[in-house]
Amino acid sequence: LAVSGTSPHALARNAARLADHLGRPPGTKLSDVACSLATTRTHHPTRGVVIAGTTDEAVAGLRALAADGSHDTVVT
Repeated sequence: LAVSGTSPHALARNAARLADHLGRPPGTKLSDVACSLATTRTHHPTRGVVIAGTTDEAVAGLRALAADGSHDTVVT
């Protein structure tokens, strides 16, 4: 999942919002979210990527990205 923001604070805020969205039932299909992030969203200069195979992994990685970026599945 590619996430971006205009600043580190904006990146953290966007990652947190996406984690909240994915954590809500009924779950959104992870592949649809990944495709939308890659093809229909603006790519700002501050970026992070969460590598995840499941929604739970994605939420954990996004929450870590929002907090400090430190997680096995996060690349900044």
